[in-house]
Amino acid sequence: MRVSAIQAAEATIHTAIELIVARYADIDRAEAKRFVLQQFEFMNADPNAVISAERIVQRYEAAIARRNAADSGIREKVAKLIFRGLSERPPHQSLQYFELQHAFQVATGGSLSKYAEDVVTIVDELQEKGYIRLATPGHRMPLIFQGIDFDEWSSKMKANKETSHSVTYNVTGDNARINHHSTDMSTNLVAEGDGIKEHLVALRRAIEATQLSGSDRQSALDVVEAVDAQFASGAPKKSIVTALLGALPKVADVATIAGTVIALVK
Repeated sequence: MRVSAIQAAEATIHTAIELIVARYADIDRAEAKRFVLQQFEFMNADPNAVISAERIVQRYEAAIARRNAADSGIREKVAKLIFRGLSERPPHQSLQYFELQHAFQVATGGSLSKYAEDVVTIVDELQEKGYIRLATPGHRMPLIFQGIDFDEWSSKMKANKETSHSVTYNVTGDNARINHHSTDMSTNLVAEGDGIKEHLVALRRAIEATQLSGSDRQSALDVVEAVDAQFASGAPKKSIVTALLGALPKVADVATIAGTVIALVK
């Protein structure tokens, strides 16, 4: 008997929910269902996404890793892209999901549909503040408009930009440091000469070069993104970085580079 697209979708959703509940005994089934439906909707709107129950579970695991790492970097990037997109058009014109998706891919090289939970969270926060307004036409993804307090958001973004460019510190050399407004009780900003970014780029390349399956390779790359966010926060926690990198496959150059990155965390 031929299976319809609707039946296939329902089967995928059901299987993903059961897998998550089976692997994570402490999760509430309603929460698992909410996450799976959310992911399915975003993946279905992404023409490049391959939908399967296992891939949805992998995205749940990646979301848990980012949550445990207190990673707010993706949400900040999404908020910035929403602001930029709305600022470039009149108030009556909406920002559509595929436009946001394209902007994210151009800016980061990654797929926005992987971060469905983060997108929903930041969109809800922006709507609650009145910065944006959502409209949902039928079963399509929501349209994003400027909210009633978009002008307030614009003022804050402009002030943040001016503040971030007001002072420049040039720090060079291994463990070079700045004593900022301090005497003997210094707050030190340490710059690693070894270049964390370069090591993470090398780690991504090493993972891409492995013989891992497509899903395992993507899971490993998601771990590197979570580690990258830790360093981008300016205060990476060694315990979190170690736990994340410890989950990577012990193959080829991956383990060596991961060990180097861990050693660089102070």
